[in-house]
Amino acid sequence: TNDDIVAINDSIDSLETALAGATTYVEQVVTGVTSGKTFSITTPVLFAADKDLEVFVNGLKVDFTQLTSNSFELNLAYDLEPTDKVMVIGVLA
Repeated sequence: TNDDIVAINDSIDSLETALAGATTYVEQVVTGVTSGKTFSITTPVLFAADKDLEVFVNGLKVDFTQLTSNSFELNLAYDLEPTDKVMVIGVLA
């Protein structure tokens, strides 16, 4: 019936609104780092989002300091090489 269609449309509208406000994660890969332990990503992620931010170097999770929403310093005992692959997974700012 028409009432059923209206109820379904209202339900869909409600779900679309909820999804629009949902947290979105972004994965970014950086290669060719030449500045030792510091690098930047192109798309900013939430600043100081300790629980929702991870950094990996060549597939290994590493400690880091987030300097801004798109720049990081790695807490490593060695400098990065241009062939190292750095991946950042975080909440889109």
